Amino acid sequence: MFSVNIDKLIDVSSAEMDTYKDLAENVVKELNGEKTFSVVTGGMGAFKLAYCVHLMGKKVLFIDADISSDVFVGKYKLGKNIAGVMDFLRDVDKAGNIVCHTNKEGFDVIFTGNIDGDSLNTDNEMIMKGLIDSYSKVYDLVLVDSDISGTAAKYSSAAVLMVDENQFSEDEAEDYTEKLEALGCNILGVILNE
Repeated sequence: MFSVNIDKLIDVSSAEMDTYKDLAENVVKELNGEKTFSVVTGGMGAFKLAYCVHLMGKKVLFIDADISSDVFVGKYKLGKNIAGVMDFLRDVDKAGNIVCHTNKEGFDVIFTGNIDGDSLNTDNEMIMKGLIDSYSKVYDLVLVDSDISGTAAKYSSAAVLMVDENQFSEDEAEDYTEKLEALGCNILGVILNE
């Protein structure tokens, strides 16, 4: 099992930290006791949000289920051999313990794992649902970073679409939200990053 120091990833201005803390409070309030939440295309924003929920005294698991890229493995420079979500989906029995502890007690991470040439299918989507559900019994909140298709987001109690301000117009974001809802995602709203 790996352990990582996340200090560089959470090193942001006090104004940015305050924004994420406010967002975390709103998310916890909206969840009303539910224990799973997804951020579609959130990347580092989703990670910072998860950390701010942790700062509220919650035991949090962040799952990087955005299989379109392995952003966090790249940030940590751990190489491609760290087991994660995709390894678990390929072979539940051989994946071993995929939870990575951080230097912040009560804040853990599951990385994407080896994504080379893989995509999700109906069978391993159900395994993803089981993964999220099982960890929701152990953590106060399981926050999932989902890819743009919302594949993992539909297995969370609620989700938001987090996009850069220049990535979508307001109408495009609303249309995309409707598409995600049609796939089964419970979208609470859109977060625009400046």
